[in-house]
Amino acid sequence: MTFIKSALEIAMERTKDVKSDPDTVKSDNLAKEGQKFASDYLYNKDIEKTDLEKKIKSFSGDNRRFFIKGIKKTLLSNLRLPKTENFEELFDKILIGLISVNINKKDVDVMMEQIKQFYTQYLENRSQLIEAIKQQYAPRLMQKQQELAKQYGHEVALSPEQDPEFMELLKSNLLKLETQYSESLSKAKEELEKLL
Repeated sequence: MTFIKSALEIAMERTKDVKSDPDTVKSDNLAKEGQKFASDYLYNKDIEKTDLEKKIKSFSGDNRRFFIKGIKKTLLSNLRLPKTENFEELFDKILIGLISVNINKKDVDVMMEQIKQFYTQYLENRSQLIEAIKQQYAPRLMQKQQELAKQYGHEVALSPEQDPEFMELLKSNLLKLETQYSESLSKAKEELEKLL
């Protein structure tokens, strides 16, 4: 009779000689602590730039480097295409955070200004696209309103946002625009990361 091993037993056998490196564990924990602190800094109004700088100064040597690595990772991951015109508050906190952890402050500032202009351009193009699609779809919407008026015997006013066909058309076009801009933003973030 053969003995069938459980998945746990097989995994334990394969990993019995694996030792965890305390330095790697420590660096990972410091990076995670940096990520968490950066997240708190971005989304907790009680934490300010001075708190960020004090926290960074509380570390030294490699510990500081790993902590800052986590901060940078979180700040960069929060550079996403804006959904509304109100992106500046978060964007400014990211900018201040990146400048606080960087030696190339001027280069980072210039790059972030370019990204801010890019965001503004994206939002403008997004608004223009929405308006263009509304105009393009207006004859079809009018036709639907006339069909509904015949069906119900009185005028029916429809907004484009109430029409699933319009929303599907809008969604697919916005997705194309977002994809193009996301690719460009990824490249800009790569350039920014090189400065960090």
